[in-house]
Amino acid sequence: MITALLLNPCIDRTVYIDGFFYGEMNRISEVVNVPAGKGAQVALALFKLGVKSSLVSFGAKGEDPVKKRMESFGIPCDIIDAFDSIRVNTKLNNTQDNVVTEINEKGPQVTSEQIEGIIKLCVSRAKQSDFFVLTGSMPKGCDSSLYGEIMAKIKMTAPECKLVLDAEGDVFKKALQQKPYIIKPNKYEMEIYCGKKFNSLEEIAEEGMKLHKKGIAYVIISMGAEGAILCCDKGSYHAAVPKVKVINTVGAGDSMLSATMIAVDQGLMGEDVLKYAVAAGSAAASCSNNVLIDKDIFDDLKENIDTREIDAI
Repeated sequence: MITALLLNPCIDRTVYIDGFFYGEMNRISEVVNVPAGKGAQVALALFKLGVKSSLVSFGAKGEDPVKKRMESFGIPCDIIDAFDSIRVNTKLNNTQDNVVTEINEKGPQVTSEQIEGIIKLCVSRAKQSDFFVLTGSMPKGCDSSLYGEIMAKIKMTAPECKLVLDAEGDVFKKALQQKPYIIKPNKYEMEIYCGKKFNSLEEIAEEGMKLHKKGIAYVIISMGAEGAILCCDKGSYHAAVPKVKVINTVGAGDSMLSATMIAVDQGLMGEDVLKYAVAAGSAAASCSNNVLIDKDIFDDLKENIDTREIDAI
């Protein structure tokens, strides 16, 4: 069982426009609304790749749309009722050049009592899980140290559960102190963390290896069309992105993280873990947002991922 945490759920509203003109009239060709959030995407990607998953989440009072979606797939979902309604994240997809512009709401406020409730749910689920994933943004009312606090409590009460982190900024920096088993920052998030721009794959791999040597077993850095880098005991590797028709990039990183956990759980190592990750990210990019990922596409792609070792200090 792999459990994911979702603190800031949303409706992903993808607006398709055939040619976007800034400051002018634009006509929408299609709108797709999907109850989501990064934790939900991870749980669903795991399910679609054949792995049992569950979700812990803040949610809307009454009939929560994320919970309804998860349970339609048979994914257990533990909810703390916190919001009158959940936020809407709008993605403007210019279908002429496939450029997506994201406009995300911050989300409602949560109380200290609701935060204590979600922490208790996390600890309870972690005791039943092989991996516990902390991913995505937080709503107002949450301190940036919350992920680290949850991780510390899980380490004390469920030491066999492997912790997985996908966050950014101060949340990422503070949570790293708990030495999660897997982290998946993207290139931009690594640049923010390191305080510099990267000019080569070798520079990225060097910084990733520094984090690995601090006690993080798997450091996977996603780079969009540039592929991904993995730093682990076996070394540092780069994988190129296979050629696929990109339909939608929402959830690609979440699918990549899900496949990384699957590969590690299956006993794969080094570049084989990276092949799973990049195959899943690419498979998700070739599917619509409401589908997320197709296992058959993933299975085909993972046999055809090109990797190479990178020299990193």
